[in-house]
Amino acid sequence: MKHFLILIILLSSVFGQLAGSWRTYADAHYTNAIASFGDEVFVGTKGGLIRYNPALERSTVMTNLDGLGGLDITGLAVLGDKLFYCASNGSIGRLEGNRFRTNSDLVRSNISANDLIASGENLFVATSVGISKLNIFSGTDPIEIAENYTKLGSFDRNIAVTAISADDSLIWAATASGLAFARLSDNLFVPGGWRNMSTSRPVNGVFADSGGVWFALEPISGQPSIFWTDGTIVDTLTDSYMFNRIIDDFFYFNNEFYAAGGSGLFKHRPNGTFAPVRLSEHWAVHGGTSHDGELFVGMEVGFGVLREDTVRVISPNTPSGTGFSDVAFAPDGAVWLIARNLGVMRLENDRWEAFSDWTISTSDSLMAIVERGIFTAYSIDIDATGALWVGTNGYGVFRRASDGEWQVFNETNSVLRGITGAPSVVVCRALAYDPFRDLIWVTNFYATSALAVAAFSPYGGLDSPVVSYYSGSTGITSNNIHGIAVDESRVWLVIKDEGVVEIALGSNIAETSDDRIYAYRDALPSSSVFQIASDSEGRAWIAADGGVATIEPSLGIVLQRTIPDHISLGVADVAIDEWDNVWIATDDGAAMFRSSDTTWHAIKSRLSTNADSHEMTDLPVDYLYSVKVNPANGEVWFMGEGAIGVLTTGFGSEGDKLSDLISAPNPFIWDGWATTSVIISGVPADADLNIFSADGGLVRTITSAEKGPTAAVEWDGRNTAGKPVASGVYILIAPSSRGIARGKIALIRNDL
Repeated sequence: MKHFLILIILLSSVFGQLAGSWRTYADAHYTNAIASFGDEVFVGTKGGLIRYNPALERSTVMTNLDGLGGLDITGLAVLGDKLFYCASNGSIGRLEGNRFRTNSDLVRSNISANDLIASGENLFVATSVGISKLNIFSGTDPIEIAENYTKLGSFDRNIAVTAISADDSLIWAATASGLAFARLSDNLFVPGGWRNMSTSRPVNGVFADSGGVWFALEPISGQPSIFWTDGTIVDTLTDSYMFNRIIDDFFYFNNEFYAAGGSGLFKHRPNGTFAPVRLSEHWAVHGGTSHDGELFVGMEVGFGVLREDTVRVISPNTPSGTGFSDVAFAPDGAVWLIARNLGVMRLENDRWEAFSDWTISTSDSLMAIVERGIFTAYSIDIDATGALWVGTNGYGVFRRASDGEWQVFNETNSVLRGITGAPSVVVCRALAYDPFRDLIWVTNFYATSALAVAAFSPYGGLDSPVVSYYSGSTGITSNNIHGIAVDESRVWLVIKDEGVVEIALGSNIAETSDDRIYAYRDALPSSSVFQIASDSEGRAWIAADGGVATIEPSLGIVLQRTIPDHISLGVADVAIDEWDNVWIATDDGAAMFRSSDTTWHAIKSRLSTNADSHEMTDLPVDYLYSVKVNPANGEVWFMGEGAIGVLTTGFGSEGDKLSDLISAPNPFIWDGWATTSVIISGVPADADLNIFSADGGLVRTITSAEKGPTAAVEWDGRNTAGKPVASGVYILIAPSSRGIARGKIALIRNDL
């Protein structure tokens, strides 16, 4: 047993995370709502909920893994001793301990939630089709929809309500057509119970106050944005300083009135004018709350606290970006990813660092190019030295050495050229490091020189290619290339709207005369191919608008693959792991093709409305841009709209392929519905098979008498008591007269 425990400890230290477990990284910088609750401040952002303890100056980010039904938190409300939230996808829930309980009725009806307020003993939520009143329970169900108000006076039925507010007697609703208001004591079902005030511009925000309401209209040049009304008389803020200001929220702090929005934070002065409040960083302010005598405000870089007449920013440790589209894994363990429209992010030692147009600031001419161009990052990869290569949409190629030194390659110092009519606009939409030949392959999108792709030594510049390919003369139909993959004998190119080109490399990489070039288009699901990957057999897997296909290069055969019904045919990316399992990302979920038994498995979020329960996972978002596999540890990174989901598979660590006990399928996806058992082969005839959890606990023993003389053992994923085991890596030990056979299996439960 001592030897068994040592083995368990060693393997457990390698994996760290259990197989089948998820991590979520979401952009929790842009704030929509903020509230004080108990000893903490809660900040609702587009990427989850920040939970901040001011006394400890400690913050954590709560996501779908903590029970949130949506990451884009649009409203927070405190009612009694409970904190409630709503999310843009329609999720509504309340905090219970360290987790949220969520109601998804609006999600299933495809109704979004835009704001949330507490009034008296009730909660009201502004939705895309009106207002909903909520019932609150203390039992297992946190809330339910009690009433829906879809006709607010004379406004169109199902009008979207962007914000709501209420005092003791009136409820106010902000819409694109104006204000709607009603007495809370009236029957709100009856359209006639609502009164309307039409406005020439959409209403951005409302705040019930002193028998009336402050409201802000969408700004227009030279016109006031802030008004007050009691439903009959309208007072206009005549302070010209506040004209054309973007305002979406109002609040009180220390009996002083504040207005906030995209234009900043402003305090109302006794003379009726507003004065700006200084911010340590020039970012918009969305909402404010008082906590322990201090003002906390939501911002677009996290949140801030007002101290000494200045709002001091507290930025969360999360990535920044409206979406994430590519990732690369460095030899030192750092993770680099592209944040759409912002630049590049690095995750190192559990800290996120932004390389963006606002973090790179210098008068140096070289760094000025990086500063201007990093936000256009299009593709990234890392070479054997740990240098980061960045292809940009207009500024050429950037290289950041492992010591932090940057280089820029464009039309002035490389063979790369600009596009027609703009010689200085050098576009590289795809690049790839080639570990087989220690080269960096760089594409030159729509270059006037007709250069399509070239390979360079990663230790020099991009002025002397090892080999170059041009459109037209070499059989490559176009240089509009936006995808590339490299294997031991081929380079695969994805050409915009024209399919795929295969370059079968000859014996001498520097010569093109013995290369063979083939084009594939007609038999693909669509000519709009997005990405390509190559498995260990040299087979190419195609991600296209229309599905998935494979190319058998030795035969020139294209085979379209049937993917699970519950994911989209708009396949954005494809990745292949060390075991030739294929992972795809779509605009409505993901899937894995398990090579050991050639079966597909859909991967959807728990809030998906078009999936079976056994297909739902802790994937944070279903709208995905990319999927990549970390070869060092087998983690699968799903990158999507504002969030990243990381699935730990348990594969990829050193020694994985040295096992003499072979499990199939592996990973074993246990859902209690379809796949019910795994076959473990190579068990000696006189051996018992012992199955241990990663923490050293004995889960199950299948004796030699039970299995008989066969070398194959069937395990149903259950422990000795007959209960299903948890997701994780399980260690297989079979001691026999000839020695000890060992192995491991990753079990992923998909039924929870």
